[in-house]
Amino acid sequence: MKKICLPVFLLVIPWFIRAQDTLDIRYDVNLETMAIIYNLSDAGSFLFEHNPPPRAMLARAITNRFSDLSDHEAVQWVNYLYEHDMVDLYDIDLSLYMTPLPEFRQYAPFPEMYYENDSLSAEEVQAIFDSCHAAVRRFYQDAGLEDFFRREAAPLYKKMMQELSGVRPPENYLSAFRSFYGNSADTYSIIVSVTSFNGIGRSRKITLHAEDHIYQFVSADPSTQSANIDLDHTENITIGYTDPEYFREIAVHELIHTAFERPLRYDSTNLLLIERLSFLYNAPMEKAMNAQGYYSWSQCLDEHLVRLGEYQLSMLTGDTVQANRYLQYCISERGFIYLPVLQNLMEEYINNRELYPDIASFLPVLLDAWWRSEQPEFD
Repeated sequence: MKKICLPVFLLVIPWFIRAQDTLDIRYDVNLETMAIIYNLSDAGSFLFEHNPPPRAMLARAITNRFSDLSDHEAVQWVNYLYEHDMVDLYDIDLSLYMTPLPEFRQYAPFPEMYYENDSLSAEEVQAIFDSCHAAVRRFYQDAGLEDFFRREAAPLYKKMMQELSGVRPPENYLSAFRSFYGNSADTYSIIVSVTSFNGIGRSRKITLHAEDHIYQFVSADPSTQSANIDLDHTENITIGYTDPEYFREIAVHELIHTAFERPLRYDSTNLLLIERLSFLYNAPMEKAMNAQGYYSWSQCLDEHLVRLGEYQLSMLTGDTVQANRYLQYCISERGFIYLPVLQNLMEEYINNRELYPDIASFLPVLLDAWWRSEQPEFD
C-alpha cells in the first residue's frame, strides 16, 4: 500500500457541520495530533530526510518540540503499521474516522483496502488499529496536547486562519462539482494543518448513517511557508496558505478524487476495463508518472481523470483562461498526453445527462470507448 506522494475554536467546533453546498474550512485536533506522531515515526523521518531543509521547517520545529516522545508507544505503533504495509507513508487523515480527542473512538470503518491483508482477518486488522488508537489517546495526554493547542500553538492557528481568508475557493465550485459529477454529499470540509509535512493533499469520503461527508486535506504550500521558524516569535511566520492558486488546485484536485474513488477501485467491470487499457502505460508514460510519485497504471488513469475534472470545473465556474492554461500545462509539462482523447470522449457524458445521471454510470462507457480510440504517443 505504500506510496510516496509526495479565539481558539478548534476544540469546540461541531463534529459534523451540516452545510450543503457550503464549504467548511478548518483544522482538526485529531489530524494535528497524528501529524506530530507520524513526524516522529520512521515514515516522518523518511519524508524529512528525502526532502531536506528548507522544506517543511514549521513541521520540523513543532516535531522537535516533542522529540522526547520519539519512543512513545503511539510512535512505535505507527512504525509497526507502516513496516507491515498496513498504512501509507503519511496516512494522518485516517484520524478523520475518529471522534475528537481525547475520546478518539472509530465511528466508521476505514476504506476496504485497509482490511485487505494476506495473513490477517479483517477483525484482526481492526484489533491492531484499535490498539494504535488507544496509544494515540495516551500520547495526547502524555504530550499535553490539549494545552499545547489551546495556548502555545494558538498564535499559529490564528495566523493560519488569517491567511486562509484570502485564498478561499469560490463557493460555486461545490455546486459545479455536484452538478457535473452527480455527486451529492451532506457536508464538505477542507482540513488545513500547522503540524503536518507540507505540500500534501488527500481526500476522504466518509459515510455515516447513510450520510456522506467529504474531507479534503490540504497541507501548507512549501513555496510560501517560512524557512526560518521561531516558535517563540510567530508574528513573522508565514504558515503557507497565501497562494490562492495553490490552495484551489489542491482542494479541487482532492475533491474530484472522491468522485472516482469507489467506481475505479471497487467496481469489477471497471477494473477489467482498466486492465484492458494497461497497454497505455508504456515506458515513456511510466517514466513521466514515476517522476510525479505515481507508480501504477491505475494511478495514472485516475490522475488523468482528475486533472480533466479540474479543467472542466474551471470551465463551469467561468475561469476559461485558467482552465485552458492548466489543460495545456498538464499535457505538455506533466505528460498527461491522454487528456485530449478523454476530453473528446466526455462529450457523450456532457450531452446525455438523462442517460448518465452521475459519473459512475458513465465510466464503463468511457473506458470502453477509450480502448477503441486512437491513442497519442509521446514526442
